[in-house]
Amino acid sequence: MRRITILMVAIFTVFFASIPVFAGVEDVTYRDFLSPSQQSLYDQVCEHVKNHDESWFDIKDRIMEDEAREAVYAVFCDYPEYYWLDNRWDIMVRGPIVTKLKLRMIPIADSREYRASEIRFIDNFLGMVGEASKLKTDLEKVDYIHREIIRLCEYKEDCLFNQSVLSVFGLNESVCGGYSGAFKELCNAVDIPCWYISGKAGSRVVVTAYKTNENGCTATISTNIIDNSKMEDHAWNAAIIDGELRFFDVTWDDLGEDSYSDGYFNLTLEEMPENHVISEISKKLVEKVETLETSN
Repeated sequence: MRRITILMVAIFTVFFASIPVFAGVEDVTYRDFLSPSQQSLYDQVCEHVKNHDESWFDIKDRIMEDEAREAVYAVFCDYPEYYWLDNRWDIMVRGPIVTKLKLRMIPIADSREYRASEIRFIDNFLGMVGEASKLKTDLEKVDYIHREIIRLCEYKEDCLFNQSVLSVFGLNESVCGGYSGAFKELCNAVDIPCWYISGKAGSRVVVTAYKTNENGCTATISTNIIDNSKMEDHAWNAAIIDGELRFFDVTWDDLGEDSYSDGYFNLTLEEMPENHVISEISKKLVEKVETLETSN
């Protein structure tokens, strides 16, 4: 039987207490771009996630499988703080129509490891929010957040909880979904409007070389090599910095071996390389944010 621990409730409370109540452009969410039937499912999913409810539930409005998938994914994009939500779910269909849905929560194969991850989660998240809050400008804050996530985390495809921010703050290893969710939550917690951006990108290969200088000291040099012949699902971020929409890819700026770059830091939409192809729903979100920013 599922138990919601005091620790989990504390983390959940901290997240929502830290995220400011925005008005205007900062209110834009992926829910805005869903159909009425998708919004209805989105709201149902949110209620079940908040209650840690993994039971089957009837979908209220008629909805196709692709539409249902987009609605559930929108919840993942809008709420990385639901760190216990797995990125898989089960459906029942009648013909092309989805009739029931069951969410999956992160499997806790080793409850001790999960609980220990939650404790590290609190320490790391609150510590980073506290340090970032001391800085004066938005650019200083995102620069700190960018560097600290890279310092804290190692890219690892097969790590535990890898699509959840729990993997970043609790296990210090993740993939793009975890990196981007963590960046969004830290920015929001220090009053910087930030969104999770989905799409596809060229495959990234990190090549590590070792160079020895004349004094016999060995330095590690890591380099990103991008293979655009193979596009894969990817996630990055958009944030409003000093009144302008900017883009960040913390995952690709993590070169490994305690090295990082700023090649994907604080870029305009025009400066984002062609190896990042934004999804249709994220494109709608970006266009709305840009429209609202221009009108202000």
